Amino acid sequence: MLAEELAYRARALAQAHPLTDAASAFRAERIAVERARQGMAQFAEWAATAFLTGYCVRRVEETVDGDQRGVAHGVVRVGALNGSEAEAVAGALRAGKPVTLLDDAIVVEALDRVITSEIAKRADQWEEQVDAGDWADFAAYVAWWVMFGYGARAAEAGAAIDVR
Repeated sequence: MLAEELAYRARALAQAHPLTDAASAFRAERIAVERARQGMAQFAEWAATAFLTGYCVRRVEETVDGDQRGVAHGVVRVGALNGSEAEAVAGALRAGKPVTLLDDAIVVEALDRVITSEIAKRADQWEEQVDAGDWADFAAYVAWWVMFGYGARAAEAGAAIDVR
């Protein structure tokens, strides 16, 4: 699978309400905290969307045959998601560690495409109103939430990933 197809399928899946009950509750809890923390409510909504698309990248990746690196397919943990595990996967992903199911280069490119798409949705409204530094901070914010969504699905699916 090419990165472009992976990103496209993830964005399409995001429109179909793909979160499990546990993931939905986890996202709602995290976004409620983010909404209280942010000065602008829109940022929390954008974080929620970014989380969802990152989650969907991992969901699509799980459906593709290939090097599965020990993921427990079809096994989703019962109960609440572990935020620490989700953050660990997201952090490992940011650090360039091999935490993907498919070829890392393909998944990272797909995530980059999703991140770019999420940022581009906001560019018309905001980019000209903020300085370059603030825009870079916003891009990093969106990127983190995409990777956090990816990490949440990996944690939820019980992936056997060494994030050390």
